Amino acid sequence: MANLTPTNLKVAQAKLQGKFASNEMRLISANTYLEIIKLTQFMLPNYMELRTREDRAIEASLLTRTKRAVVTGRTHDHTGDRGDSSTITPTWSTSADKFSMSLKQYDNNTYSMQEGLNNLFENAYLNVIESLEDDAQDFIFGDRTGVDVSSGGGGTFDATDDVYNFAAADVDTIIQKTKTVMEENGYKGGLTVFADSIAYDKFRFQAAQGAGNDTNLAFQYEGIKFVRSIGLASKFSGLVGTYATGVWIAVPNESIGALPWIPKQNREGKETRLQTYSSGISPYDGVPYAVHYYETKGDYSASNGMTQDEATEMEISLDMSFVSSPITVTDETALFAFSLQAV
Repeated sequence: MANLTPTNLKVAQAKLQGKFASNEMRLISANTYLEIIKLTQFMLPNYMELRTREDRAIEASLLTRTKRAVVTGRTHDHTGDRGDSSTITPTWSTSADKFSMSLKQYDNNTYSMQEGLNNLFENAYLNVIESLEDDAQDFIFGDRTGVDVSSGGGGTFDATDDVYNFAAADVDTIIQKTKTVMEENGYKGGLTVFADSIAYDKFRFQAAQGAGNDTNLAFQYEGIKFVRSIGLASKFSGLVGTYATGVWIAVPNESIGALPWIPKQNREGKETRLQTYSSGISPYDGVPYAVHYYETKGDYSASNGMTQDEATEMEISLDMSFVSSPITVTDETALFAFSLQAV
């Protein structure tokens, strides 16, 4: 039965309460996206105002690293390099979900109009966030480095797949070896590790093996934050190699971020004779979303309304750009993909 007719009063259906109702609205996982969104604005603090409209590009500039061999001895006629700079141009993509309700839709219903509206917004926020989680995983996977200058760390860097592979025999020390690879590439601080469920479960188990255990594995977990990225393994499925026994992507802290954006009219709350531009903060990620709606008359009896009715057509939307700290070396980034290979 369409729309809200299953909960019509004549059916005398009891409303679901507590856990029984919340299961229908569950969000399986948005851990990757929610972790990245925490870093909003650390890279480009005033981007919201700089990007005045969807079709306006903005740039962020930085001074670059100029690496060269030093010379021995001093000279009187030294003409040196003057340094260089570079820019990055973030790109945004829009995620939107639309829904509607009519003026008379809830007149003969168990639920009130406010309850129905809350449900519509909840569904829309969940739909967008699920999509953003997939986008976030695409980002960290697609932005993985193709350059490795480490001495091996006990594993092998596959330059075809851009994945650093550890043998199954290394299972007890793979996080220590991951840290070694990162440090030999110049990243010495804390790491955030986005792991598929197989790798995540291994890591959490090993982290619990402390001094009271026969084998103490906890030493290697200092300075590491683990994020379970459900479905991350599927991103590796198109590569040449086989990655079915645990994959993870290690990222130096503050090397990636997210730039959510909504149009000026939504931020200001613009209302015209035809439509309304507004915004609402999602309870799931704490981010302001654009809300746009307008009214239209019609016969909505087929959707639990009436023949002489009026519908409110609504949409929530969010422009998102995932960014990583720029490196001028071709194909080099700060994101390293790893795997534990099968026996």
